[in-house]
Amino acid sequence: MAVAAALVSGCGGDEAGTVPTPGPDEPTSTTAPSPTGPLTEGEPQIVTLREGLVDVRPVTLERIERLGPRRLLAVFYGGVEECYGVARVDVEERSDAVTLTVYEGRDPEAATCIEIAALKGIEVILGERVGDREVLDGTAVG
Repeated sequence: MAVAAALVSGCGGDEAGTVPTPGPDEPTSTTAPSPTGPLTEGEPQIVTLREGLVDVRPVTLERIERLGPRRLLAVFYGGVEECYGVARVDVEERSDAVTLTVYEGRDPEAATCIEIAALKGIEVILGERVGDREVLDGTAVG
């Protein structure tokens, strides 16, 4: 099994959803919503690779979109861009499947980071066409 190099690209964006504000007679909660549920709505914020991140770890993908014959968009929930970023994307291309693993890390220079998830996406350009190969999340493959 060979791990193929992939070109990861993207451009900055800043679309965030809104959280409805409860009315005066509605109870409020100070409990943070689960990071596994949808915390932002709409299109993902397109991000690019960042250097110098620490505490790098793989993130579970929400979905993988096919943008073209060799282009994929890995969509995931991650920390706010001021504090967190994508350190790398590992791509394994086999004859029957393509596996993407996105790694997010923390900016060591960020002073204060809020704990809220943002919907993000990073574009991956494969070495070969996806074709009829299965496209998998590397965190789900064991």
